[in-house]
Amino acid sequence: MAGSEDSTTDTGSVRTLTGEHPYVTDDRLDARALVRSHLDALGRSDSFTLTNNATVRYVSNDSVATRIRDVRRVGLASERLLIERFAASPDGTRQGESGQFANGTTTCNWYGDRRSCSGSGFDRRQALGLAVETTGLETVAGPAFAPDGTVERGGQTLYRYSATSLRPDVGESVRSELGPNATLRDATLLVAPSGRIVEYRFAVERGNGSGTRVLLERTYRTRAVNATTVASPSWLTDGATGS
Repeated sequence: MAGSEDSTTDTGSVRTLTGEHPYVTDDRLDARALVRSHLDALGRSDSFTLTNNATVRYVSNDSVATRIRDVRRVGLASERLLIERFAASPDGTRQGESGQFANGTTTCNWYGDRRSCSGSGFDRRQALGLAVETTGLETVAGPAFAPDGTVERGGQTLYRYSATSLRPDVGESVRSELGPNATLRDATLLVAPSGRIVEYRFAVERGNGSGTRVLLERTYRTRAVNATTVASPSWLTDGATGS
């Protein structure tokens, strides 16, 4: 998960203002209401960037199995979208890479050595959906979040929610996203007054399907709101052809 654009840490003064936290019912986070507000806040912007990174470690010896870096740049006003995703082993060897670029007239996809383009261009609704779909945010209804003060970051007060266990009523779709026999170690949410989720971190221990326990650490962040430029990617060439 290396990269300077995703290096912000949870620092700053903390104040306990439980009664002022939004999206809370009976001292519990209403995850659905929060996600709706998050999408509404992003939908009112001209552009934004989100990072959706992960590290997988073996529980037995804490060694790293895989690192995943996922960056999504969305220009709602410019009608441009760029997604780039890379997976690498601990020594930096690429295990997989893929991407998607869309403008007003064309969508191009990249997977390894393959490039393909089609005539279907930027779709605003789909672009906003990708702020949640296939990201760590699909699990936000799992942790038993409760208000946990506020954090000052960049001159703005962010609401903080924390959890150290999963909710007893976690739905099947969320359990599927968390993985087999998942147990939460910890999770933190930072939310702007606008409703935008600035950061969502969680660490969950789970099975990997072969009897080995792994620790999945994921960090979802949004940034550069109204300040994201979506440039054509280096992997896009004039030689890309339709599939």
